[in-house]
Amino acid sequence: MSTSTSGEQTTKEKVSYNELFKHPSDEFKRHLELDDNRVLFSVMYGVGKTTFLDHFFNSETQKKNFETEKFKVIHLYPVNYSISTTEDIFKYIKIDILYELLTKHKDDIDFNHGTLSTSTIASFYLASMFNQIAGPLLMMLGQLNTSTFPAEQILPACSTL
Repeated sequence: MSTSTSGEQTTKEKVSYNELFKHPSDEFKRHLELDDNRVLFSVMYGVGKTTFLDHFFNSETQKKNFETEKFKVIHLYPVNYSISTTEDIFKYIKIDILYELLTKHKDDIDFNHGTLSTSTIASFYLASMFNQIAGPLLMMLGQLNTSTFPAEQILPACSTL
C-alpha cells in the first residue's frame, strides 16, 4: 500500500478501499446494529482483518456509516503477550486498554463520575511506588527493637499488603 508523504491514504487508495470493503462493511454495520453484537474475527494471518477494521473504524468511515464517530477504537497487539501466562495476559490487556484510554481518549472520560476509596488510592500508590518505598521500609525494619516489634509478627502483616 503506498501512502502520500504525509502518511495519509491517497484518494485512489480510499476509492479502492471503499470498493473493496463495500460489501463487508455493509454486513458488518448491519451486524453491529443488532442487539447482540458480539464479534469474532478469525481468519488466517495476512488476509486483511486489521486493514478492514482500521478502515471500518476510522473517523471518516464511522461518520459516513453512523453519522457520528460512534466507536472508540482501542488497538491491542497480542504478539506482545505471546510468552506470558494466561493470568499475565489478562493483566497486560487491562493495562493496554487503560493506557489507550488515557492517551487517546482522555477527553471522553469523565473522571468525576465516581469516587475511589482511600484504600484503593493507597493501594495503587503503593503498587506504583513500591521500589521507592520498600527499600527505606526494609532498612527501618532492621533498626527496630525486636523485643518491642518481633519480626515474626511484622512480616506476616506486611505480606498481606
